[in-house]
Amino acid sequence: FRNARKKMKPDSFLDSDEISIQIEKSSKNLKLLPDEQANGVYGLVINGHSLAYALEGNLELELVRTACMCKVVICCRVTPLQKAQVVELVKKYKKAVTLAIGDGANDVSMIKSE
Repeated sequence: FRNARKKMKPDSFLDSDEISIQIEKSSKNLKLLPDEQANGVYGLVINGHSLAYALEGNLELELVRTACMCKVVICCRVTPLQKAQVVELVKKYKKAVTLAIGDGANDVSMIKSE
């Protein structure tokens, strides 16, 4: 994820330590990430196996930072729990409206987390 962000916006790369400091300084104890804009239009497509690794504690912040620089993020072949985790992750670090789309009963946890 770091390498992808460097390519997306090479002139303003913040490392994880700098981001952690900014999160700690956020008002009202909200864990808000600063807005980072990409040079160009990018999308992220990630499958369930890759998402399982990306949702681990040490990569979670890298995932949300990279995803928020993209115009679109598509998570395919993921579990209902992973769907809910992605929605919660965005809500945790960004003050953003989320849209969760599902086509079956296995999407209930994702939709409820919205």
